[in-house]
Amino acid sequence: LEKEVNQFQEQGNLAYYESFRGDSMQMIIPDPEKALKIAFRLKFAINRIKSSGTQKRGAKIQRDLRLAIGIGKTNQNRFDKMTSEAPFVRSGQKLDTIDKENRTVGISTGNKELDKELDTELYLLEGIFQRWTIPVVEVVYHKLHNKTEQAIAEELKISQSAVNQRGHSAYWSGVRVLLERYEELVTDHLKEKSHE
Repeated sequence: LEKEVNQFQEQGNLAYYESFRGDSMQMIIPDPEKALKIAFRLKFAINRIKSSGTQKRGAKIQRDLRLAIGIGKTNQNRFDKMTSEAPFVRSGQKLDTIDKENRTVGISTGNKELDKELDTELYLLEGIFQRWTIPVVEVVYHKLHNKTEQAIAEELKISQSAVNQRGHSAYWSGVRVLLERYEELVTDHLKEKSHE
């Protein structure tokens, strides 16, 4: 995760990051429309970790993260555990909800209709995630870094057709469309909020 966090900071996609208790983290992302892609990069970085003795082909995902995105305005540039600002409250409540529902990703914007749409899409995506194996996650992880299939093939030491097949197995085109839709919805939501 440290590699991902460092890249986010270098790219200006992360205003603040804190890790605590060894298994928890909090981030402030200045551009909320990028939050889902950032969350997926973190999730898939963990998903692709293999336990010792794990065979390559068809290896099941053994490690995962629960991620809750709370969207809203904050005046903080660091996390304060006692904050009552909207994005922190939303992410905390959403984390509780997805934990009870045995899900891994949730988003709360404060707009009921938008939250309902995103929740529906993420429920469907959870079903897709459950079918993934570590080799499939590796390909999606690299695609989230905007790498070409040929570059991914070289890095993973597999054929370009194997990369394509794994991307198809992951339903990458659907994941990509979901990320684009999320960006569009959040951008529109933020424009509406700025006119209020």
